[in-house]
Amino acid sequence: MKKTKPRLASKALMGMVMTFYGKRYFRKNLKLIEDGSLRKIKPPYVLLANHASFADVGAIARMLYPKTAGSYVSSPIQRTHYGNILNLMGIIPKQQFQVTPSLVKDIKSVLDRGRPVIIYPEGKLSVDGTLNEIKVNTAKLIKMLKVPIVTVRFDGNYLHQPRWTKTRRKLAMKATVSVAVDAEQVKTMSVEEIHSKIVQNLTYDDYKYQRDNQIVIKSDKLTNGIEGIFFRCPTCNGEFTLAGKGNEIVCSRCGGKHVMDEYGVLHGHFESVPQWNKWQHRQIADEIRQEVPYLKLDCIVEQMVGNKWHNLGDATFEWNGGAITVTCANGKVFSYPSGMFYTTSYNNNYLNLPDVNGAVHVGFGKVGVPAKINVLVEEYARMEG
Repeated sequence: MKKTKPRLASKALMGMVMTFYGKRYFRKNLKLIEDGSLRKIKPPYVLLANHASFADVGAIARMLYPKTAGSYVSSPIQRTHYGNILNLMGIIPKQQFQVTPSLVKDIKSVLDRGRPVIIYPEGKLSVDGTLNEIKVNTAKLIKMLKVPIVTVRFDGNYLHQPRWTKTRRKLAMKATVSVAVDAEQVKTMSVEEIHSKIVQNLTYDDYKYQRDNQIVIKSDKLTNGIEGIFFRCPTCNGEFTLAGKGNEIVCSRCGGKHVMDEYGVLHGHFESVPQWNKWQHRQIADEIRQEVPYLKLDCIVEQMVGNKWHNLGDATFEWNGGAITVTCANGKVFSYPSGMFYTTSYNNNYLNLPDVNGAVHVGFGKVGVPAKINVLVEEYARMEG
């Protein structure tokens, strides 16, 4: 079967979305601070942005409109919610953390037709309000495509809706637009130099940004759900014993407590969300050096088939020296060899794994388990090189 070219984003549909949804959202929920410079940059180009909440997707569309509409590179998981609409918006599907020949061909097709392509090079939402790892493969892709790179760094995006909560905070999000590498520089710069420039332009820390700009967030739900990323207590080392309650983080095992103030500062062992997360990484790294942990956990599994999720029931999740195996009670097995992942996509309850049909959801009984698995995967991959 001959592969068709990806559909270009519908400017008419984008206009309707901006008119009936975008304007209202950015008026009532989030103030977007931008200087209009993105509209002045003539495509084709690849736009790279940091990804801290899904508000940045709408923000980029708004910043491009009405001059042009870009095609977003997106994982299959997003298509289960709004598949038909996303098709009209010119989504380029890909498996997370993988670059395939067909993906390169699809991106090139859009660029050749004079449109921008939007890529989130982290491949997932920020964990703690700072930049996730960006692999050098992104720079290799740009070098292959021979097009300019435009970067958009968002500050305040994570503060608007941290990945671990459903609560949106009304505040301002600032966009900084740069032509990171122009058409001539793409030809002359090395892959490593391009990669360094991308990381430099997109590096941010939303909690530092909040402190430096004295941004006040008044809420009685500042920490609700934060146990989705904090799986270890710094007081007693208990795992999955933490709970965000109002503006506090409390351990059910030892009673240890942190309080988050209106400036995003933690009062306790750590002063910031990224500081706590980095400590968890160091703890897991030390454990891997001493003896690679083995995990065997009960879970439930859902498999994407087409654009729908199908419940496969109870299963067992195993992590052993980097290899992941999910064995369902019905006999179906999902196996991922060591070295396949350098990071994972997850939320408070689910780990998302790739599958030939699209994706697999692996759900756990305890909040925070996916966060620990993610840290295990990242630290093990870092040590393996």
